[in-house]
Amino acid sequence: RHLDWPDLASLAAPRALLVQQCTQDRLFPPAGMRAAVERIGAVYAKAGVKGRFTGRFYDVPHRFTHAMQDEAFAWLDRQLGQARR
Repeated sequence: RHLDWPDLASLAAPRALLVQQCTQDRLFPPAGMRAAVERIGAVYAKAGVKGRFTGRFYDVPHRFTHAMQDEAFAWLDRQLGQARR
């Protein structure tokens, strides 16, 4: 009643967060997806860790494409590499 998905995702701050959205997803309206990414980004900016949030949009239906997987694995590699330092 008091929180929505973007609010829950924002609880990850200051830890790194990658959110990938599919603009042709019929489950969620595009305006809502954009608003969610903006909301999460605003929380990260307010926390002083704007660079730790990445919100990306792909012009595909609801799926996890090879391009999305490549981005996610590269993002994970960067985050895990930073954690080891």
